[in-house]
Amino acid sequence: MGIVIFLAYKQALAASNAYVISGDGTVVKMSLPDNNIITTTTLTYADHINFSGVGEIQSSISTDIPNSLLAVSSGRFSQDVYLYNLSTLTFIKKLNIYSNDYDRILPQVIFPPKTSFFYVLWKDPVTGDEKVSSYNKSSFTKNADITVLPSLKGKVILSSDGSRLYSILSKYNSGIGQPLINQYSSDTFTFITSTTMTFSPNAFAKVIDDIKSGKALLVENLKSSRSSPDNLMFFTQNLTTSILSTQIVTNSAGNDYITPDATQLIFIPTRDITNSLGLVVDIQTTGVIKFYNVNTGSYITTLTLSNENNLAVIGISPDSRFLYAETSDATTDQSMLFVIDLNSHLIVKKFSNIDGAFMVFF
Repeated sequence: MGIVIFLAYKQALAASNAYVISGDGTVVKMSLPDNNIITTTTLTYADHINFSGVGEIQSSISTDIPNSLLAVSSGRFSQDVYLYNLSTLTFIKKLNIYSNDYDRILPQVIFPPKTSFFYVLWKDPVTGDEKVSSYNKSSFTKNADITVLPSLKGKVILSSDGSRLYSILSKYNSGIGQPLINQYSSDTFTFITSTTMTFSPNAFAKVIDDIKSGKALLVENLKSSRSSPDNLMFFTQNLTTSILSTQIVTNSAGNDYITPDATQLIFIPTRDITNSLGLVVDIQTTGVIKFYNVNTGSYITTLTLSNENNLAVIGISPDSRFLYAETSDATTDQSMLFVIDLNSHLIVKKFSNIDGAFMVFF
């Protein structure tokens, strides 16, 4: 399995601004905590940003807040890394690292917080070899190519403080062996420790690509057979103590998200769309967002967004105060962005014609 780095970006709790970024490089700047739109601009050159699936931590964008750097991987057939000033979005440099394969794995940028360099993981389009190169954070010149790689596999997430890489190994509970999460230092890739994930015996289960505040989000499907309707149950596992949180049973299939402080689970139920033969041809959201308390496992409330399609969370503020959900009107197909207060669980702002895919807070 190839190495894929998924970055959980180091973000200050007192973020005063946010970017809503779309796949074509359009960027809407918002002020926090009032959530007002300041400007709309377009990233120079980065006009084809490839984002991952719903609910996944995005790998194509990463930030270095202390050095005011924004790294974006963009390209239709072969992706390169583009660097910008985080505050002004002024273009700095293209690294001329081209990476592509059949899985469309992008170049991944890792910003260790206490170093003068950053890493770029990429895949040589000619040889297919996976490589890591280090670059100077000031001159943006290449320092060296690293020839000895750690045994990183699967999805890897940067810790909230930027000091560790969490490598999710064999994320599915196969019945042969339970999944592991290895931890490495982000500055040297030195192995630190390994944690075995705890699932019920023979459960349909996996590790979600989401680790917040040192806790991994896990899911088990309580359905009785492969053909039965999905009934997802979520819980977290502390990667230091291995303590499990109380189980949250949703009674349906859906998309899941967890707040940066790992206290709330956001769940968007989905439904299968079938054809005349009974075959599933599409999966749609229902316009509903459910909220759960991770620590107690208790249901909090449900927020219904009427007449909405393709509902997805594109960001949660670093202080876990606001949820940002992007959707489209089922009648007009007009894109909309909802800002939801995670204390009251009410909509506090609604914007039309903002088609975002991911958010950066700084």
